[in-house]
Amino acid sequence: MPSKDEQLFYKLEPEGCWCELDCPDRTFEITDRHLKCKHCGSLLHANPDFSTWEGFGWLIERAKKAEWWWKFIKWTEEDGHSYGLLVLLTDPIALTNALYEYFGIEGE
Repeated sequence: MPSKDEQLFYKLEPEGCWCELDCPDRTFEITDRHLKCKHCGSLLHANPDFSTWEGFGWLIERAKKAEWWWKFIKWTEEDGHSYGLLVLLTDPIALTNALYEYFGIEGE
């Protein structure tokens, strides 16, 4: 089963490539001492880590442009969730967890 981060990645980048070394659908080549995905051309370490500021930036930029963004914000305010807008826009882990819950993403 795909990880929670991988599931969330595809909600935001449906045509993207979540590159994992052990993924049977991906093959890698060694290029300049790095593994490069033959599918998308990205280096293996290109997957965003949503708990970091860099990964948070990746996530928030795509989420704000998504058609569901304002429905998501309304969902966090109306359904008694503990996520405030300020928290969601400043806390990478809170935003990631709220999106997992909003999309019904489960797993490890």
